[in-house]
Amino acid sequence: MTFNHQPIIELKSVSWIRDGRTILDQINWIIHRQHHWVLFGLNGAGKTSLLNIIAGYMQPSSGKVKVLGQEFGSYDLRELRKSIGWVSSSLKEMFYPSETAVEIVIGARDAVIRLLRKPEQEELSRALQLLSRVGCLHLTDRQFNTFSDGERQRVLIARALFNQPELLVLDEPVSSLDYLAREELLAILNQLAEDPASPTMIFVTHRFEDIPRKLFQSILLLEKGQVHSSGRLNEILTAANLSDYLRRPVNVKIWNDRIYVQPFAAGTEE
Repeated sequence: MTFNHQPIIELKSVSWIRDGRTILDQINWIIHRQHHWVLFGLNGAGKTSLLNIIAGYMQPSSGKVKVLGQEFGSYDLRELRKSIGWVSSSLKEMFYPSETAVEIVIGARDAVIRLLRKPEQEELSRALQLLSRVGCLHLTDRQFNTFSDGERQRVLIARALFNQPELLVLDEPVSSLDYLAREELLAILNQLAEDPASPTMIFVTHRFEDIPRKLFQSILLLEKGQVHSSGRLNEILTAANLSDYLRRPVNVKIWNDRIYVQPFAAGTEE
């Protein structure tokens, strides 16, 4: 399917109310192609609800949603989702332990968890290419239950890229990984970002130190279902703004191109 050059995501005054409780309140957010964003929020901020609306799994109570140039309510969302790649920790729990890496990747073509047909040669070739791209070619015929957490996440990235999506949502992709696995995964994402043919990325996290500053240009801070602030990373991730967001004085330090937010000890605020 072909899309025009409009913004890849447009949310205008989007709210979602459940059981009389406002989960998302007047969200405005525009993402342009090849402009990679971080969606940051502490637990309970509404990140998952916002992602589900973007992917069309939930309809907003009010407001307008356009994804890949298509306005929700006037388009088949099942077709739209084929152009959205998704990587999340919850997805890892859905696959059969005996499924191989190549089967998991090819399963994206049919949007299935278990591949029950013989793959075509073209599909095999593409799957092997993507597994190589994420450094997992050696896992091709190995079973999913033998992979490390880092290997599982990389295989899921290969799967998410199989249908050549225009949008790639990375939902807490490194939260369960150790230091080395995290850095390996972030290096792969950096390589993807350097390829002009790669999808626009949304990196979802609740930890500032996981944000790769060179890869993502902008950030939206979500707080209790509302946008606290959004814009360029260096304008939003300041001590003053984060102190307001976290409701306590903090200091912000950059080390090895990574962001570290440290609360001041009582009586030591500068």
